[in-house]
Amino acid sequence: MRELAKTLKVSNQVLFPGWLEKQELWKIYLASDLFIMPSLDEGMPNAMLEALGAGLPCVGSNIGGIKDILQYKELMFVPQDEKALTNKIQQFFTEKQFFDKVKKLCQERKDAFVFDWKGRVFEMITRTHIGVPK
Repeated sequence: MRELAKTLKVSNQVLFPGWLEKQELWKIYLASDLFIMPSLDEGMPNAMLEALGAGLPCVGSNIGGIKDILQYKELMFVPQDEKALTNKIQQFFTEKQFFDKVKKLCQERKDAFVFDWKGRVFEMITRTHIGVPK
């Protein structure tokens, strides 16, 4: 990948940090504009969940685990179609309306993965002690 980056003359724009501690990883998430996961095969990608958790807009391949996380076609692309990925990235950075929509949809997906412990505990207690049905 480093050689390809040199060949394409983008090595000064691409990072290959290797393994990072959580604190360093979060710094990169928070300094980034867009998280892209162009995978061909994924389970439940933690990196994407972390990026969403950091408030980072995300796009990814329309495959298994990524599709489960992102859900919206605007946030996905066919992984073997590099033109679709290029268009998605270009659209994100050049069309304000699309940019805003991606950010809104990603915020919605982030909220879907946030667990409300206080609300859940309250719900469990009221069901147990007051007999409120499910």
